[in-house]
Amino acid sequence: MTDALQGSNGSLPDQHGHREAEPSAGDQASEQNVDAEEDNNDASVAGSNDHDQFMAGLLAQGFHHEEVASAARVSTKTIQRRLTNPAFRALVSRERRQRLERITGKVSGVSLDAIDTLVDLLSSENPAHRLRAAVALLHMTARYNAEATGNELSDRVDELEAALAVVQEPNRQRAQ
Repeated sequence: MTDALQGSNGSLPDQHGHREAEPSAGDQASEQNVDAEEDNNDASVAGSNDHDQFMAGLLAQGFHHEEVASAARVSTKTIQRRLTNPAFRALVSRERRQRLERITGKVSGVSLDAIDTLVDLLSSENPAHRLRAAVALLHMTARYNAEATGNELSDRVDELEAALAVVQEPNRQRAQ
């Protein structure tokens, strides 16, 4: 999965889309400064800045915590800590769902042709072709129905997480 975003040197893009070599000692000191800044910002609402958006986008694409931390120039501990924030987790979920919707949209563009082909095969003279086409159509229908239900539930969970984050935010501010 990481191959899609990795450059020729194997690096992921940073939050500005630049690809860099291995971090130097100065980079590591800078990373510690960013981590300290992230510690101060952990109480903020996730997704309110480009840095959170960048990290959430990489996590949604399936990159490992270490890869995201390196690209965002923070520690893996920062990534793990951000993921304890319900609003940030909701942002990652939203990014993941949007990515899936884009992929699904592309596949949907050609799926009608595929379905037409399967329907044509239902009238094939070869009984094995008819059977395979019928099974494929039934599986596709069941999967489509399950995904539609899952997407609706996922939307409802995101709404609840966002509402919970709003309610919890004043409590976090008072705790500091």
